[in-house]
Amino acid sequence: MRHQQAALVNVDMVSSDLMRQRLNHEIIRLKRDLERLHISDPPTELTLLNSYREMIHSRQSMLATMP
Repeated sequence: MRHQQAALVNVDMVSSDLMRQRLNHEIIRLKRDLERLHISDPPTELTLLNSYREMIHSRQSMLATMP
C-alpha cells in the first residue's frame, strides 16, 4: 500500500489571514490581562496565572502551525 503525503489544496488564504489576525489579537489581550493579574492586589492564584499562560501558549502554537 502506498502512503501519500497530504497536500494543502485550495487553502483559503483570506480566512487564514483573518484567523491569524484574530489569534494575534487574542494573544495581545491575554498578555495584557495576565500582566494585570500579576500586579493585582491581593495576589492572583497561581492556577489562574497558569491558565492564562496556557491560553497564550496554545494560541501561539496554532499560529506556528497555520499555512
